[in-house]
Amino acid sequence: MPRIAGLLASPSLAPTKLDELKVKANILSSFAATKAGDAYAAAGDAYDAAAGKAGEAYDAAAGVVNGAKEGVESIAQKVKEEL
Repeated sequence: MPRIAGLLASPSLAPTKLDELKVKANILSSFAATKAGDAYAAAGDAYDAAAGKAGEAYDAAAGVVNGAKEGVESIAQKVKEEL
């Protein structure tokens, strides 16, 4: 941030105050766009990580359900054989 502050504090070679303000606005705009891009990338990474964890949780839950189903089917088969 000190670099941005330094750029904004130093006078530019712009011929008028309006031109100088435009230069500084462009600097700020570029900085904001870069930070927004970084934030977007970080949000995408966080989303991907969360989606991966959700997928892992789904797979684990499906494994538990399938294991329970197999256990119930096994018990039902034993009951049928005893009858």
